[in-house]
Amino acid sequence: MFNIIEYRLKASTRKEIREELVSLFLQEKSGWDFKECKSSYRYNVERVKQYIIYLKRPAPLNKGFDFIVNVENMYFKLGDGRRHRNPSHNDIFTILSTYQRYFTKEYSVIKGLIHRIFECENSNIVESVKDLPPFTNYDGEEIPIAIILYCIKWLFIEQDITYWNWSGRRMLFKGLQDCNLV
Repeated sequence: MFNIIEYRLKASTRKEIREELVSLFLQEKSGWDFKECKSSYRYNVERVKQYIIYLKRPAPLNKGFDFIVNVENMYFKLGDGRRHRNPSHNDIFTILSTYQRYFTKEYSVIKGLIHRIFECENSNIVESVKDLPPFTNYDGEEIPIAIILYCIKWLFIEQDITYWNWSGRRMLFKGLQDCNLV
């Protein structure tokens, strides 16, 4: 059973974001208080229409402050055909590559937003992409492109926390660069 928390990030620098989230996670109850010896959390962090981007804790590999980014009401697809709610970097690369191929002119807006997200700028992503076409997911559904941008935002943050003393968000950004997506 998950403790569900509605949460809105306030910080706007890499250091402040990391501190804010780590402080939030430090407020979680320890597993000793529960029958299963574990406490589980779901942080609803972004909403776009019926889609909710949420963080799930703890992560299955139990890496301390790590979390998994998920999207409610949407699936991503693994190479073996299984569906999952948490996007991998390859899912992001594939969706953005396809979007860039079909919407070349509009993609410049996406590219600029990814740079702004990387720099921790607080901007209204939904408002910034409201006139852009949706992408089509693996199930053939049209989904607002803002969902992928919010996933990128939280994957950047996840890497900043997981790879605290290393480049953090730079690893995903480099992957986007290698795929010519930024």
